[in-house]
Parts: sequence; C-alpha cells; structure tokens
Amino acid sequence: MKQTEQNKLAQQIKSVLDQSVKDIDADTQYQLQLARVKALQSKDVVKRWYQSKSIWASVASLASVSVLVVLISTSPLEYPVSGVDMMSNMDGLLFETDESIELYEQYDFYV
Repeated sequence: MKQTEQNKLAQQIKSVLDQSVKDIDADTQYQLQLARVKALQSKDVVKRWYQSKSIWASVASLASVSVLVVLISTSPLEYPVSGVDMMSNMDGLLFETDESIELYEQYDFYV
C-alpha cells in the first residue's frame, strides 16, 4: 500500500470509530467512565514486596528444599567397608535355603 492509501484507510477507520463512540448510550458511557476511574485509581496503589503471593511461594519452596537438603545430608548411610564384606553377605543370601544350593549344584547344566 502506498502512503496516501494508508492515510485514506486510517481516516476512514477513524471516522467509523468516532461515529460508533457518538452512538454509545448513556448507561454504557457511565460504565466505561467507572471502569476508567477504577483503572486510574488502581495505578496509584503501590503493592509492597511482601504483599505479593509469588514472593511467599518462593520463600516456602526455598525453605522446603533447605529442609530436604539438611535431612538428606544428615541421614546415616551404611556403605560396605570392602568388597569382601559384600561377598560374604552375598554368600549368606545364596546359601540360605536348600533350593539355592540345588540351583548352584546344577549350574553346569544351565551353562
């Protein structure tokens, strides 16, 4: 579009919008005026940083994560001292019942 065509289009749009504003009834104009006043008044109200819900949500999540980190870091964990201890535990599990001994005896068959 050329500049002159854009100007003509803009003028037509402006005239249609101006005409539609003139055709608004008194009740609608009153409601629009109330909404405008309310919007301007809410602009003047300054919300403090501690009045925001997102701040308190962030504080709560940070506190819960901190508690979890402390609980996990202080919980006692038992690690096997060496591989020998681990193997002795495995032997106890393998030969605990007669069935496990029978399975071990038939190992060559399975291989």
